[in-house]
Amino acid sequence: IVAVSTCLFGMKAEAASKVNDYILNNNIKPIGEQINYQISMQDSSKNGGINMNYVGNKPQLVIIHETANDSSTLDNEISYMVRNQENAFVHSFVSDNQLKTIANKSKMAWGAGPKGNPYGIQIEQTRVKSKEAFAKQIANLANWTAMQMIQYNLGAPKLVSTTSKAVDGNLASHENISYK
Repeated sequence: IVAVSTCLFGMKAEAASKVNDYILNNNIKPIGEQINYQISMQDSSKNGGINMNYVGNKPQLVIIHETANDSSTLDNEISYMVRNQENAFVHSFVSDNQLKTIANKSKMAWGAGPKGNPYGIQIEQTRVKSKEAFAKQIANLANWTAMQMIQYNLGAPKLVSTTSKAVDGNLASHENISYK
């Protein structure tokens, strides 16, 4: 959880540790993932022939986005993204009480640009409105991220740097990737 919190918010480990402590002290448990594929653009016959396989045929990192929209809900974000998938889409969305996957994680998404899309499974955090909701969301996100790292054998979390042009880690925020 410290790695996820640090990645997303540029938090110092001390602040991230406070979020972890809150999660542990309040016995917050992550929720399960709901899978309902709704993205057709991962099919090359529907996207103009673009190969949606990852470089090396498997994801190499997890990329975490944040909606930056105070008034939107997780379902509103999904509806918008499904309607506009020709422009951009991520694999999954997370809030305090929902974790939904709308695109096949074994194929690329179009949410992080040319330095992120060929390498990373992508998830979008929606805005939440309370300390408790934030802690629940971070627990959900951290668990999901760990599950992806285990499933795809990505190794221990290592944040992508903002100083190198190489993809030099396996966990990134959208901002980290924008430096590439």
